Amino acid sequence: PGSSRVMIAASLSPEPSHSICLKALDLDPYLDWQMRLGEGTGALLFAPLLDAAAAILREMAELQSFLR
Repeated sequence: PGSSRVMIAASLSPEPSHSICLKALDLDPYLDWQMRLGEGTGALLFAPLLDAAAAILREMAELQSFLR
């Protein structure tokens, strides 16, 4: 119980059972590319997006530094 708080639903599979599981865990998928490529494919494609978002947050200058 409670472990879904640390889970990320990277993608939504077109398989009906996947949406049932995500609903039971109260998770919303980030991607919905209708892929039937096997387990973990969506997560592998989502990882670089997370890396890019983290890099933007870490390295992007703040607006206030431009306004000075």
